[in-house]
Amino acid sequence: MLGTSQYKKIQKLKKIGLSKVKVSQQTNLSYKTICDYWNMNENYFINKLKEHEFILVDDFNY
Repeated sequence: MLGTSQYKKIQKLKKIGLSKVKVSQQTNLSYKTICDYWNMNENYFINKLKEHEFILVDDFNY
């Protein structure tokens, strides 16, 4: 799961018109990762981040 800063960087580079390939090169993330987050809106991303955080915290309780 990407962090908030990485997600925002992808969205910023997309907004200025860079292609997915160029964003991948600029961020050093795989093309597949860029595709996964390319059309994801911020609210959805934040909800996924919270779900992921809960899973990580829950895993340490065992």
